[in-house]
Amino acid sequence: MSTADDATQGQMNGMMAAFSNALKKLGLKDSTDPIAELVGRKIVRAALAGERDPTVLCDRAMEGTQPPHNLNRQGPIGRD
Repeated sequence: MSTADDATQGQMNGMMAAFSNALKKLGLKDSTDPIAELVGRKIVRAALAGERDPTVLCDRAMEGTQPPHNLNRQGPIGRD
């Protein structure tokens, strides 16, 4: 493997780690969830802009992203 291949593999590993950590922080288990797709796109954009640190990639992906709400949870409205 060449140095360029090593660098590319390292970048991919960092992006995968960032994605995995972001999904954990959001409580998502399904990587096909629309929010997971949004997170992945944000990570790719940040990586294309030159960011390599997995922690920073994760943080940037989390900016403005909220965990999904459990729609089946019963809140104060609708209680008898």
